[in-house]
Amino acid sequence: MGIKNFFSSVGDTISSATGSASEKLDNAIEITKIKKKIEELKREIENIYTELGKSVIKDRMDLSIVSAHMETASELIDKKEEEIRILTRERITKEGKKCCPYCDTELSQAAVFCSLCGKKVKE
Repeated sequence: MGIKNFFSSVGDTISSATGSASEKLDNAIEITKIKKKIEELKREIENIYTELGKSVIKDRMDLSIVSAHMETASELIDKKEEEIRILTRERITKEGKKCCPYCDTELSQAAVFCSLCGKKVKE
């Protein structure tokens, strides 16, 4: 019975390690996807700024057109920046860290105060 229990224990340990490695790999893949989406959103914001600049130069004589372009661009940028904030918080959590609820700064789990804004973060 001793050998049977030993091999059963070894099998359980291997199964546990395999499951843990699989979870870590899945988490790493999710983090990579989040980072890729954040970079994509940042490029989209840069493109919006570029197109806005082109519009300002092209339509500089008609302030109503420039103003409309600026308002539309501003709304799009705000939406994309909010999506980036949400994705960044998700990435930080998946990496086992915490995020300042006031300024979204990435913090270690042990942090009591935010290193950027100085506010106390919940433990």
